[in-house]
Amino acid sequence: MHPRTIERRAVSEGWLLRAPGPKKPKDPSAFEAFTVAARRKLIQRLYKAMDTKLNLMERRMKTQLTNLRKAGSDLPSADHERDARAFGTIIKNIDQVKEMQADLERVAGGQPATAADAELFAEADRFRREIAERLARFIPPAR
Repeated sequence: MHPRTIERRAVSEGWLLRAPGPKKPKDPSAFEAFTVAARRKLIQRLYKAMDTKLNLMERRMKTQLTNLRKAGSDLPSADHERDARAFGTIIKNIDQVKEMQADLERVAGGQPATAADAELFAEADRFRREIAERLARFIPPAR
């Protein structure tokens, strides 16, 4: 059916027009600024999610250690494998988030534009260091 046919019918039958959709930014830099801000928030949320996951794993492991000491046994190998996979996943996630952040910094010129941006970069670095330190505690020292 031709679009003009539909327009004529809409006019003749008095169809109501749809509400206009969201306005698109006229200035491409406004869209880029929104995208950069949204990506920064996403990166911050991802670091917090990984931190939360590590907290949960640490709590579970502490409970398991307490129970093992009482029972005088060892963890089943399936639990060891699950923990190893979980650590591997977290490490991969850290790498991916670091990659996203590096891309973001390239897009944003590598320098924080505002004090809030500088604080976000510092917080992301702090999260990375903290997560790396916590992961290091799970890995036994080489003998």
